[in-house]
Amino acid sequence: MGIPEKFRNGIFTRIEGWLLLFFLIQCIGITDPPLEIGHNWRQVLTNMVSRNYYEMGMDWMYPRIDIAGEKTGITGAEFPLMNFLIFVCFKVFGFAHWYGRLINLLIVVCGISRFHKTIQFLFDKSVADFSSLSLMASVWFSISRKIMPDTFAVSLVIIGLSYMVQYCNDRKMLSWLLAFVFLCLGMLSKIPSACLVASLLPLFWIGQIDIRTKMIVFAGAFFSAIPAMLWYFYWVPYLNTFGYPWFISKGLMEGLMEIIPLWRLLLEKFYFTSFYSFIALAAMIYGIVVCAVHQEKIFWIGITAVTLVFAFYIVKTGAVFPQHTYYVIPFVPVMSLFVGFGLSSLTRFRFGNKLPNALIFLIILEGVSNQMHDHFVKRSETYKLTLESEVSQHIPKSDLVVINAGVNPQELYFLHRKGWVALNEQVLDPNQMNRWIKLGAKYLVINKSSLNQWATLDVVKSSGISDGNLVFENEHYALYKLPSDHIE
Repeated sequence: MGIPEKFRNGIFTRIEGWLLLFFLIQCIGITDPPLEIGHNWRQVLTNMVSRNYYEMGMDWMYPRIDIAGEKTGITGAEFPLMNFLIFVCFKVFGFAHWYGRLINLLIVVCGISRFHKTIQFLFDKSVADFSSLSLMASVWFSISRKIMPDTFAVSLVIIGLSYMVQYCNDRKMLSWLLAFVFLCLGMLSKIPSACLVASLLPLFWIGQIDIRTKMIVFAGAFFSAIPAMLWYFYWVPYLNTFGYPWFISKGLMEGLMEIIPLWRLLLEKFYFTSFYSFIALAAMIYGIVVCAVHQEKIFWIGITAVTLVFAFYIVKTGAVFPQHTYYVIPFVPVMSLFVGFGLSSLTRFRFGNKLPNALIFLIILEGVSNQMHDHFVKRSETYKLTLESEVSQHIPKSDLVVINAGVNPQELYFLHRKGWVALNEQVLDPNQMNRWIKLGAKYLVINKSSLNQWATLDVVKSSGISDGNLVFENEHYALYKLPSDHIE
């Protein structure tokens, strides 16, 4: 009998259907606060900047965080486009932790849609379908719903590149203008996304495009990068002089020396973290072989240009790249393109569409299964919300706080106060506590479960903080008023 016509031509035979499914799955738990284990620290930093804009005014040039102690909190963060969109949501709908999740997701859906459209225009629908589906199931699946600008920025650049390709075809200045705006905003939001702009280089060798069009395209790409260069290489170093640096670029040899001992972690970012699927890895490798046989030199010029720029970025980040899962995000669309070529080429064989369709289903199943846990907040983490609902009301808004949260700003964010995050051993050191008191610390918040894994509250008291200083206590936290001068 075969497959009924209404199903053969149904919604899931088009990329729009898969994007809708992708969006709906990503909406699971989307209103959760940033309590999930993965990247909660990075998400609260984004929200800190946005909340400070909301409370102190939208000053584009001076992003501020809350973990800089007595300093202003001004830091050399990314250009605050995503923060601005979150700020707008705060203004319109009131404060909530999760708006950045939805903003990121909506931009990613648009980015993957334009990615599909461009790949289909340049190659064919089969390559576009498989490339886009593998991208949806890649590390983008988990990161695209987090309050952080990585997939957000790369998606903006992809949208910009798609309009630049469209301009080469239709010669309409509106397409060029849209390309310029999206490229500019994407690179400003996260400069590693600029590596994909190198994919425009093969235009030099396309004879069907006249020289005037090529010059306009490259002028657009060049000038769209200037704001990002000014922000990250002029303004960010200035912001870092306020005492809390965010980005620290490494010299080439310095970065290389940091990466070499971590080469296993570096490789892991490409053979597993990129797709969370060994089937996708195999399809990608096969796709590279297919392209080596069938694709022309001009294709490889573009791939090589993107790869070299991305390799330069890896070295400049040093040890940071191998130790973070999301730094590979700008290169994953290139890897997904090879998956698309690999699976598409299988349609020529005996099984037709059945084998590649089965493989992309398994790629999606494997990739999503390895990331789906990140869509849920563990009940064991929800106690941190008592910082916001119970503990913070005992601390004047302007008073500085020390909390034994290690190096993670998450709990200070939920406390909604400014101050220092500290290791347990620092909290138990009277000399360190006295240094904080001299800098203006007024309160000490103790996460009792964290401390009890390392010491006891009695040890804290023996360091000079007594029951007489206790202001508030619940099952999870103890709040102490610090002496005004020093601890004996």
